[in-house]
Amino acid sequence: MKLFKINKLINFFNKNKNKPEPKLNGEEEFLYEIDKEAINDYPLLSFTGKIRLIETYHDLHHLDKIKSGMTIGFDSESRPSFNKGEHYPISLIQLATETEAFLIRINKLNYPPELTRILSNPSITKIGLGLKGELRDIEKYSSSKCVSFVDLETIARKLRFKQRGVRALAGFFFKGRISKKAQKSNWEKFNLSDSQILYAATDAWVVLKIYREMMKRKFI
Repeated sequence: MKLFKINKLINFFNKNKNKPEPKLNGEEEFLYEIDKEAINDYPLLSFTGKIRLIETYHDLHHLDKIKSGMTIGFDSESRPSFNKGEHYPISLIQLATETEAFLIRINKLNYPPELTRILSNPSITKIGLGLKGELRDIEKYSSSKCVSFVDLETIARKLRFKQRGVRALAGFFFKGRISKKAQKSNWEKFNLSDSQILYAATDAWVVLKIYREMMKRKFI
């Protein structure tokens, strides 16, 4: 039954990933709304497990821990752009289980086979949020097909959440606050700071946590 649900969600995302987001008018269109001011008062949520920073080819063996049949969190970071029309490729890809996070420095390693075998494995379910642009970039630069991804933003839209970002969803489901201070930092710098590393690990972990909570509460 669980596998059927996951496959149904993957198929739903694949079917809708190229469709424009429908425009909703009026407060009555939304079933769930998160108070942004309330989120600021919630306790900080952050990842407390083991973080593997993968920035040399020697480090890639850590990815062997991610095996077929697993469901993991996914996110990515790019150098921020501040000018119209400016776009930078992905610098970092984050994968996370409940207890361990793997941060792969794409700007140093490109897309090694140890990573692409995870992204293209139909038996490894990857949970993310707002995935359309990220997956398009990965497929463009890695020449690898991204399969078995579930986009929580697509699900939240179908469930008629007004706010569908990770901060809002974490606030709704856990009464917790995700720090976004490092989001616009330089992800291409040679050495990432401790705050960047924790931020990146938390973002990949929390989408998995939200997904599990959605399943537990029978939202999906």
